[in-house]
Amino acid sequence: MNQKKKKTKEKRIKHCSRKEYDFQGNRFGDSFSINAVLVILSLWHRRRCASAPPKLIFKSHDIDHPLVLDYSLPEEYQKYGVSCNLCREEVDPSLWLYYCRYFAHMKCVLSAIESGEDRNINEDVGDVDDPDLVHFPVSEDNPSLLYQLIQKFAENFSTSTDERSGGKSDKISHCSNGHSLVLFDQLNNKKVVETESSESMICDGCVQPILSPPDSFYGCIDCNFFLHTICAAELPREIQHASHPQHKLIRCDRMSKPNAFFTCGFCYHLSSGMFYRCDSCKLYIDLVCAAMPSEIKHAAHKHKLIHDNLKGYRCAGCGWNFGNSFRCDICNYKIDVRCARKPGRIKHRWDEHQLCMMYPPVKGHPHDFNCERCSEDIDPNSWFYHCRECDTSFHDGCLDQVRFTNIKCGSIVKDDDLHQHSLKISLPVSKACGTDEGSKDFSYLCKTCLFFIHNRCASAPPKLIFKSHDIDHPLVLDYSLPEEYQKYGVSCNLCREQVDPSLWLYYCAYCRYFAHMKCVLSATESGEDRNINGDVGDVDDPDLVHFPVSEDNPSLLYQLIQKFAENFSTSTDERSGGKADKIRHCGNGHSLVLFDELNNKKVVETESSESMICDGCVQPILSPPDSFYGCIDCNFFLHTICAAELPREFQHASHPQHKLIRCDRMSKPNAFFICRFCNTLSSGMFYRCDSCKFYIDLVCAAMPSEIKHAAHKHKLIYDNVKRDRCCAGCGWNYFGNIFRCDICNYQIDVRCARKPGRNKHRWDEHQLCMMYPPVKAMQVNSTKFGAIVKISPPGLNFKCGSSYTGNSYTAIS
Repeated sequence: MNQKKKKTKEKRIKHCSRKEYDFQGNRFGDSFSINAVLVILSLWHRRRCASAPPKLIFKSHDIDHPLVLDYSLPEEYQKYGVSCNLCREEVDPSLWLYYCRYFAHMKCVLSAIESGEDRNINEDVGDVDDPDLVHFPVSEDNPSLLYQLIQKFAENFSTSTDERSGGKSDKISHCSNGHSLVLFDQLNNKKVVETESSESMICDGCVQPILSPPDSFYGCIDCNFFLHTICAAELPREIQHASHPQHKLIRCDRMSKPNAFFTCGFCYHLSSGMFYRCDSCKLYIDLVCAAMPSEIKHAAHKHKLIHDNLKGYRCAGCGWNFGNSFRCDICNYKIDVRCARKPGRIKHRWDEHQLCMMYPPVKGHPHDFNCERCSEDIDPNSWFYHCRECDTSFHDGCLDQVRFTNIKCGSIVKDDDLHQHSLKISLPVSKACGTDEGSKDFSYLCKTCLFFIHNRCASAPPKLIFKSHDIDHPLVLDYSLPEEYQKYGVSCNLCREQVDPSLWLYYCAYCRYFAHMKCVLSATESGEDRNINGDVGDVDDPDLVHFPVSEDNPSLLYQLIQKFAENFSTSTDERSGGKADKIRHCGNGHSLVLFDELNNKKVVETESSESMICDGCVQPILSPPDSFYGCIDCNFFLHTICAAELPREFQHASHPQHKLIRCDRMSKPNAFFICRFCNTLSSGMFYRCDSCKFYIDLVCAAMPSEIKHAAHKHKLIYDNVKRDRCCAGCGWNYFGNIFRCDICNYQIDVRCARKPGRNKHRWDEHQLCMMYPPVKAMQVNSTKFGAIVKISPPGLNFKCGSSYTGNSYTAIS
């Protein structure tokens, strides 16, 4: 009896253990026999989950807002990659959790309550009342907080207070324009205060505001160049920093390198100020980060935070995982240095009030937050800026004041390599690449020429080798689309979007290759240039159909129809044997006679090769080897497959909602229709959906889902979703059915994919060859004969090597 109960218990446990993990995410060991210990633990876990309260008061969250148990992460939050507020690990959407726009694993909440850590985390705030502890973020009560850190930093390296306070020179070494910097202190700073607004009184060393009075500083009013007296003369020449213990860091003055911009290796912000550097390791640290203390208190968290330069948990502010951070010893909270330095309040032109930094969990807000700048929803687990009066919100990354907090806007730059006039640093907007605040770069403003340009655009090389184009033909930077190409509506060869004639671009006149400057620079910096050029994918697949139709394989499209018919045929013998000598009559009532290898001589002698076109698929009949039915008097012919072996109905990828029914050419001899797959007028047989007025010709019905085309190096995949990009062949964007490249942004519509590789025209004795851009070794512009209309260089065109050029529409007429 006991043995029977034991088996029943084991059976029940195994039934509960069908999944590899329980509701809390703990793994079972069901691959081995269950012993007594595993039985007890497994039952305890299930009993614990089953008895978890649907609501509970969690002191570490808010006693007024009970946490609610849910059996999976609510769908609206799954896109964010939500992290547990206790262990800081990512929440598995399929596991049970407690939440109130505050998220925590169920096991973390239950463990904290059972162990008493809930009370401990909430009540034990450590020594946050230490008077030497620096409180972040920067607030209105203490706007000079970061400069005070630099003052204290300088004091630690100074031997005497008198050494700092006395003996200041009236003038010091010149700024970038050769002017001396004059001392402004409490006795003689009235002039600069009256001249300069408070917004432009930014120190070019620490990039912090100069509060005058009480701050004394050196400055050149003409150049808008200022330095706190401490930044100018009292900082140590070299330091040892906790983030880089292996080498000492050497100070680099802003005055000696006025146009130097760098990324701080401590906070990862782009900066324009003075810095400390390690040349051997290529490490740069700005003045504020050099002066950051090892312990801080931040308003986002109740405990003291300690500096740590080891990668581990994600930052609670931004979700990234940078190495230099401040962590909590009591719980698993961690923020990186960049988030610690973010201001608590900022002003934005879209709101009359100040925006406040919001730390999760945000209380007293009934709905979710949406960014005014990018219109995307805001992750409730990340920091963001919000105005409660106007209910406006912003991602911190969408605010220029946050992204460019280490760059002094208004600084004057003089660099003849960049521009002949003096440039002023401003917030991001550029007349070169056309992007504005969404950019991750700052801008230069030339008041003489009245233009803005990003730093990245200004430093773009005038020529570069672009592997995706041709290593023998460097691309040349031009400040607008050359006038001779503006009438064509040229598209970028990388993103396939139209090129704005007023924006900067790279192009090759020899190949007529055009690309947005930003696309070329992005591809070069990210390594996609090499990837696009080198990886051609599986284009050697023997089953991959190669387009266009060529002289080597003139029956390519008919072969597709043969394969299409085979897919619906149950037997090879069914297709090859038992062909009737005569079949149904044509439009004039005549019967169609079978012509095969035994009796097709008569029709071959009677009809020329040009008229031997199948009235079903509208493809040439090659006789021999093709067998066909025909009426010589009516010039009506059908391949045997088109006549008798095609399926009556089938499902097509371009029209998945209904099956398509075959409509024979014989039954409607005068019917013309527009194929909805290639958007071409046709007179052949077709498949139709009467309810949707949808028609598709035989060749399009048989088109494969993947092809290789001579115009592009990669495999192309069928897609029926209409996109913003234009067809690389014709430049149109009206047709949804396309073949696109998964590796790059190339796409051609079905109509262009079906165009023949060679064609014959009565105006030329030679065959015309299809030309694919960029067309190399063509020094003259192509024109359409007779009309003398220039052909757009990016499109598909027919070219005769001897005498004639025509576009792809007129050449086949």
